[in-house]
Amino acid sequence: MPLPRVGAAGWCRVEHELQPGQVVVQEGSTGRELYLILSGLVEVVKGEGEEEMVLAHRGPGDVIGEMSFLEARPRFATVRAMEPTSLLELPEAAMHTLLAEQPHLLYRLVTMLSARMRTNDLQMIADLHSKNAELSQAYHELKAAQAALVEKERLERELELARELQLSILPGRLPEFPGICCAARAWPARYVGGDFYDVIPWRAAVSAWSWPTCRARACRPPCSWPSPAALSVPKPAAARRPARCF
Repeated sequence: MPLPRVGAAGWCRVEHELQPGQVVVQEGSTGRELYLILSGLVEVVKGEGEEEMVLAHRGPGDVIGEMSFLEARPRFATVRAMEPTSLLELPEAAMHTLLAEQPHLLYRLVTMLSARMRTNDLQMIADLHSKNAELSQAYHELKAAQAALVEKERLERELELARELQLSILPGRLPEFPGICCAARAWPARYVGGDFYDVIPWRAAVSAWSWPTCRARACRPPCSWPSPAALSVPKPAAARRPARCF
């Protein structure tokens, strides 16, 4: 917006020199003067601290403070210098005189304000689309993680059932003999294992060494298993051989 022509009711020229980080307009403050940027760069921010959001940047020829001037309301946002900046202050009374003398300035001011509102709306829509995309991605990732968790819990439950089934197959009690202590234990590395053991009673007539014998990893073949005939018909003592278990 070019510098307006000053009529007979001109005003004292007031310029402000800002350093980087210096605030010229504070959000929520009162004031209806306008500022014309002669040189430098400022940023328009909303909020404070972690909630601060940059709305726009303004450079030479731009006017700031127009919303408070037109609406007579507190400042909508904070304007802060980003580099050494020169501003020309346009007091409210002088602006009313100028607008009365040069009505076209009001039209240009309203046009500028409308363009800024359109730009801000488009920026807001773009931000909303971006946030919606992020939320949608986070939602799908959460669903995938939840499905993986449910599947993991199902597999763990099935493995636990398999473990209980495997333990139920193993004998719960080992035989007892005078002077001999029998012990066995199954301890899978994870939930289940591929090794089993059992106790199978042989008929006492087969051999004095043929009392309950184990089939497990500790018993390596060959073991002397009797034939079906040996189980039904006792053989002489010379024909009987003990099982070899290691």
